[in-house]
Amino acid sequence: MPAHTAVARALGEEALFEDYPEGPDLTDIRAAVERLAPIELAPGDVRSALGLVAEHATINPYAALTSRHPAITRLKLVTRKLTFFVAHSIAVQVTELAHALLVAGAATADRIDLLEMESNQVRRELDELRRRLDRDTG
Repeated sequence: MPAHTAVARALGEEALFEDYPEGPDLTDIRAAVERLAPIELAPGDVRSALGLVAEHATINPYAALTSRHPAITRLKLVTRKLTFFVAHSIAVQVTELAHALLVAGAATADRIDLLEMESNQVRRELDELRRRLDRDTG
């Protein structure tokens, strides 16, 4: 599809698509554009990164079958049937890996939070010791 057509669709200029059996669904287009948008996370924001992994942790092994052409739909169905075992196996393995990553990431984030609390406590104690030392020597 030419880029100008995709842009026109995204802008909702449905009149440009009268040759299509159905007009484009703006909700689907906006969702697709949003999925392709760059992901911005604050540096060091482990919990947000884990949330992002959680959003995409489950892989769906079923490819879409719909097409405007019935022959393409049938071809997609046959291809899916022929490749299902491999696709399903890989999807399950990647999903399990993502869930394991979530568990490891959550444990890491918890440990980082604990270390930050402990380091803040040590800083406060050190500052208190410096004040006491300055008071006693000064």
